Amino acid sequence: MLTKFFRSGDEVVTVIAGSGPETTRKFIIHKEFACSHSPVLNAAFNGGFIEGQTQTYELKDTEGEVMQLLTRWLYTQTVPFELIPRGAEGFNEKFFRNTYSAVRLWVLADMLLIIQLQNDISDYILAQHGKGRVATHCVKYVFGNTLAGSPLRQLFVMICALYCVDDAYKSNPQRYPPEFFQEFVEFFSKHREVAIDHLTVKKEEFHVRARPPS
Repeated sequence: MLTKFFRSGDEVVTVIAGSGPETTRKFIIHKEFACSHSPVLNAAFNGGFIEGQTQTYELKDTEGEVMQLLTRWLYTQTVPFELIPRGAEGFNEKFFRNTYSAVRLWVLADMLLIIQLQNDISDYILAQHGKGRVATHCVKYVFGNTLAGSPLRQLFVMICALYCVDDAYKSNPQRYPPEFFQEFVEFFSKHREVAIDHLTVKKEEFHVRARPPS
């Protein structure tokens, strides 16, 4: 795979991530790797913009850590996160850290129009989640960095609907922006037939109960 890219030469480009003097990181990447996977970078480096003249592209709102993950993917086309078995040592820490890194990488891939990477990350996130195992700390970031109807939003809504424990929304309400609940309701509206087929309705659950005497 690498050989076909290097046949056209070893021309490189520079991507600068971050904006502050202490957080800025510079990445030197083979141009063919960057341009073949990202229509945005291809247009920038091969067009008449300033990036085409300097062969440098700035991502001021992107952390160096996330750009490093993207660089790794550009060369390998492999999601840079391991699936962590439930019960493995340090599972919770790794699970939450990897999922947060994954959603940030998805957002960067969305910005650069790297669809394959977005889909690979979505597959990873879905495979890593399960009953009572939901990275709810990522919800606010996802909804703050994507648009309504985003596949990543829909993925987290579905994961929360399927796998969150009963008191998840009460115990950490700060994790869920209003937009989340709007899309949460829309999710159930779209899937109402499936939900009804698997829902056992007990009329007593909706009855007013007598209050005990004070």
